[in-house]
Amino acid sequence: MATFDTSLLLARVWGIFIIIVCLGFFANRTLYKNIIEDFKKPGLLYLSGFFTLIIGLLSVLYYNIWTADWRVIITLLGWIACLKGSIRILFPEFVIRMISRVEHRKMFYVISFALSCMVGLYLFLIGFGFIE
Repeated sequence: MATFDTSLLLARVWGIFIIIVCLGFFANRTLYKNIIEDFKKPGLLYLSGFFTLIIGLLSVLYYNIWTADWRVIITLLGWIACLKGSIRILFPEFVIRMISRVEHRKMFYVISFALSCMVGLYLFLIGFGFIE
């Protein structure tokens, strides 16, 4: 198996993951509406926080590179995952209140997922060598 840069591997992984999640949102909005409602349940919120924190910690502890190029996006995604996971575990009531405030704002989700999809596509294109 050929070896290649860790940055490119992580760009591929994050890119594919983000694109699939975003396409899932746009293809199944009703399902995502139900998922958002389910996130008001403390058990699911805690479990998602647990896994998000683990992914974030693995990312940050393995890859914490602060450069003035695309690689910083990977580092930021790791730190954002750590922050999101920690907040979900430490402050579930706050998260539930925030969900309640934005859950009916359809454009909030459309814009968030569209921006996320652009980041995912950018990482995908870099990871697979379509752009440098």
